[in-house]
Amino acid sequence: MNPPPAQHKPPPIFVDEVHNIKPLHELLLAITGDKFELKVLPNNQVKIQPKFAETYRQILHALVDKRTEFHTYQPKDEGASEQFSGECTTQLMWPT
Repeated sequence: MNPPPAQHKPPPIFVDEVHNIKPLHELLLAITGDKFELKVLPNNQVKIQPKFAETYRQILHALVDKRTEFHTYQPKDEGASEQFSGECTTQLMWPT
């Protein structure tokens, strides 16, 4: 019998320009409960570490919906480690 495939920890999400942590913390609690860790970093940046892949996706969707400036990395389960930004998802430029 084969063991189940290893679950990789989701990558962190870094939110920029957070001057008041309370609204972000309340949003995260409302959508995920306590399935994340939050750390305040220098330069008004916050690191969100989701505990599960589903929590990671829920947080990303909420941040994009709120047009929040953030960046993260592609989860290991989904392929190579590539960085992407939430700004890119809300400010796409199409050639004319």
